[in-house]
Amino acid sequence: EWSLWSPCTRTCGSAIQKSQRFCDNPKPENGGQYCSGQSTRIRSCEHNLVNITYNLIF
Repeated sequence: EWSLWSPCTRTCGSAIQKSQRFCDNPKPENGGQYCSGQSTRIRSCEHNLVNITYNLIF
């Protein structure tokens, strides 16, 4: 079962997200093997908006 996607690694511009697979439902027993294949997946994510904070002094 795959986990939810992580938050993007950056808040502005191109970034990545990760998700992990846990083969523990049910957990392998009696010589059974964990899931074959990769345990982590990655996808790109992009934020087009940049949050800018201005400190105005009058």
